[in-house]
Amino acid sequence: MTISAMTYTPKVLLVEDLDFAQKIAVYALEACQCEVDIASNGTEAIEALHNTTYDLVLMDLGLPDIDGLTVTETIRRATESPAKDVPIIALTAHMDDNIKQDSVRSGMTAYVVKPLTEPVARDLLQRYVLKQTA
Repeated sequence: MTISAMTYTPKVLLVEDLDFAQKIAVYALEACQCEVDIASNGTEAIEALHNTTYDLVLMDLGLPDIDGLTVTETIRRATESPAKDVPIIALTAHMDDNIKQDSVRSGMTAYVVKPLTEPVARDLLQRYVLKQTA
């Protein structure tokens, strides 16, 4: 099933502190017919993830208050959180083996290098959202 053929609208939380990066990611996600909420820091992300059910989370690693790794660990440990099992994808400007290992250790599902493009967003949705709703 392709995203354009689906009737389901995925709900995505974008956790990103930089306005420019937010705009690029939102553009890519909206092109994939997603509903997008934005959290500009880790505290907002934790609050959003405790209060709303998302199909996918895109998590910047370098947030101004609580880094994305810590936010992910907090969510994964929260037994009452609706986001305990949601796919969390690391967004980073620099990817190396240490970042990959740290992302996986924190409980992230996968990782992508910024900027988020429409083809990458489409691939993530196909892989982690559509397979769950099909």
